[in-house]
Amino acid sequence: MAVQGVDKGHYFKEQTVQKSQVKGNGSFYESLAAVSDMTTEQLMQEIGNRKNELYEKVKKGELEESFQIGGQSFTLKEWNKLLESFDLAQDKLKALLEEKLEQQKKEEA
Repeated sequence: MAVQGVDKGHYFKEQTVQKSQVKGNGSFYESLAAVSDMTTEQLMQEIGNRKNELYEKVKKGELEESFQIGGQSFTLKEWNKLLESFDLAQDKLKALLEEKLEQQKKEEA
């Protein structure tokens, strides 16, 4: 089966995944079981549908941009929330250290 966008002479081998090959439990294996009887062409169609859904969401502004930071990905809202909680913890620590320093000065005097 030739696939559009693939160099001449390269072909996808159409395969299906047998349910007996799916072991374990969890979302990955459940997803795999859901597509186990689909052909490569059907899977590619589903991927295309998902890409179109995402494209429409981006056009309508319903999808937030996210950025990869280390091993995690954050939207701007998530990143700002994380920074606010970090700043709050840092301010509490600073106040605690200042309090300890004042206490030590009083004990020395």
